[in-house]
Amino acid sequence: MDPAKALTPLPTISPPSSDQTLTLDPPISPLNKPSSEQTLTLDPPIAPQKAPSSEQTLTLHPPISPQNTPYSEKALTLGHDHPLQKVIVMRHGHRLDALKRSWKQTAQRPWDPPITVAGTLATFCSGVILSKQGFQIHRVLVSPFLRCIQTAIGVIAALCASEMGLHEFMTKITSSEIHPSEVEERLAEFTSKNVVFDPTKIKVSIEYGLCEALCGPSIKPEVIPKDGNWFPDVSELEALLPQGIVDRSVECVYPELPQWEEEQKVSCRRLKRVIRSLADKFPKENLLLIAHVAGVAVGMRAFSKRPVIVDKVGYCSYACLQRSASSPSDLETLTKKSRGVTYCIEGERSPKSQGSLTK
Repeated sequence: MDPAKALTPLPTISPPSSDQTLTLDPPISPLNKPSSEQTLTLDPPIAPQKAPSSEQTLTLHPPISPQNTPYSEKALTLGHDHPLQKVIVMRHGHRLDALKRSWKQTAQRPWDPPITVAGTLATFCSGVILSKQGFQIHRVLVSPFLRCIQTAIGVIAALCASEMGLHEFMTKITSSEIHPSEVEERLAEFTSKNVVFDPTKIKVSIEYGLCEALCGPSIKPEVIPKDGNWFPDVSELEALLPQGIVDRSVECVYPELPQWEEEQKVSCRRLKRVIRSLADKFPKENLLLIAHVAGVAVGMRAFSKRPVIVDKVGYCSYACLQRSASSPSDLETLTKKSRGVTYCIEGERSPKSQGSLTK
């Protein structure tokens, strides 16, 4: 990958269900360039759906929450007798340096890898999944790392796409009509024709407090910026996001990056404070927070009524949190509504693993 493209926003996509895997056959090349003989498959396969005729109506269960409600009319999900605020904490898509280990040796910004082609597809699919959960996402807040910004681009594109265009595009994806080498180009074409970024319906901004722990277990000391300049100015980061919906009036709840060598336990406390502070700052909005492994793990553990042990946090997985919006109380993790996270309730069984939650 050309380092000059590292800051180019990519459309993005994720696996259609927690039981499916996205594979390339044969495996993707070390240079992250799919060959002309590769095919993109989902396991298990999805049976292609027929497009509705002029006399048919398209019904989805759960129904798609329209991502087209103006802010003046937006409403939270109705509970038994009061509205509920949802907060989704999502991990970014597949990172390039995990696929191509040598990438860091020539990268201009080796501490800030982009996502892969598979990650691009996975993030878009994650947006499709979110669009079917029965509630509207009003605001997206993003860690300043490039892989999180690129993940936001793909998820938002899916959330803002027309239903018919989305149906047709996903049918092509699931029936393998789109070759892996065409994913980025076809997504860009789809976005230009089927996506309207309307600031009256959804907003996005950078949040420093969602970044991963800036310490050795997360980022190798040999690749950190020698001048201490981790990211461009926030205005340059905002320029990578879908224009027209960037909310530049919003100040970060965590006004600056954490210091290098922030301890992991300190970063977990930071993430818990930031998640709660963002929910308090936007109490009448459903939020999507795009972060890293630790962010999702904290979302699963810190707000659960029962002690949760997190085993694994997959790419584009997320924790789903909820609280009453009419009389704001503390958030509660909805473990059964979360996706792509392997966990157990303490005391019920031994966890499969308790590895590092920092990638």
